[in-house]
Amino acid sequence: TQDTPDGSFPTVAFPNPEEPGALDEAYSKAREVGADLIIAHDPDADRLAVALPDSESAAGFSPLTGNQLGLLLGWQAAQEHSAAGKTGGTLACTIVSSPALSKIAAAYGLNYAETLSGFKWVSRVPGLIFGFEEALGYLSRPNLVKDKDGISASADLLKLALDLHAEGKTLRDKLADAAEKFGSFASTQVTVRLATVAAVLELTEIIRGNPPTHFDGVKVEFFTDLLNPDLLNPDLLSSNSLTSGGFSQPANVLKFMLEDGSRVMIRPSGTEPKLKLYLDTFSDEGSVVQRTTAAKEALERLEAGVRSTLGI
Repeated sequence: TQDTPDGSFPTVAFPNPEEPGALDEAYSKAREVGADLIIAHDPDADRLAVALPDSESAAGFSPLTGNQLGLLLGWQAAQEHSAAGKTGGTLACTIVSSPALSKIAAAYGLNYAETLSGFKWVSRVPGLIFGFEEALGYLSRPNLVKDKDGISASADLLKLALDLHAEGKTLRDKLADAAEKFGSFASTQVTVRLATVAAVLELTEIIRGNPPTHFDGVKVEFFTDLLNPDLLNPDLLSSNSLTSGGFSQPANVLKFMLEDGSRVMIRPSGTEPKLKLYLDTFSDEGSVVQRTTAAKEALERLEAGVRSTLGI
């Protein structure tokens, strides 16, 4: 079992629920007992992973993404904030996370902020109600914990799941409700591995020096180089930008906003020879199924376009 303390973590290749295979034993046990929900943490429990039954998966379960969990927990936080009669406050996420919270914030009359990666930035956002990063990190109770915390996030997630169960619904139903109310978001990450960190930095500089003007035939509306915060484009100078938190730190990140609402974020890893690309698409036209399908198909086209344009 995986609940027996053992510092060598013998049941997984690497003890992080983001890693492929890390939840295999949980899937097996969940199938055995007919579980409705799987909750997993990493060893220091600052991350939260959730998996749900999935008849189309060979494992019988599939995980929600960090962006999906961020949407669910952020929506829950906004609802509770509103139900308590509170006004003002901010929903926040890191710059490489899905911008879905922006729609939720607008619907509830809240502020929205994007911060640099790291919860030292998320936690500093004024009036923070909820913050997250796509890598399974959540700050759901900023009045209690000033850092990402998988325990408090899992408690909030369990409450949401139980409330939905009482209504005969699941977390997947809640995601469908979100697509109907806010539109459908789709996200993916592309990782390019090179021989050395220097090669990754060189590739980043090549892209910076000659930024693409189109991806998949879709025009780039704004290009922003976050390494030069004094030269931020207008899309990052609004009230819902990383500057709204009172800071404007440089970061080796390239941001492309496409005219169809899609987004491409590119940054080199700080510790490994990897270039990371974060892709986001959105659709709010048609039914929930049509929106979801359109966002997924746009994401597939965007990934193909990015790989072709950058030659990766």
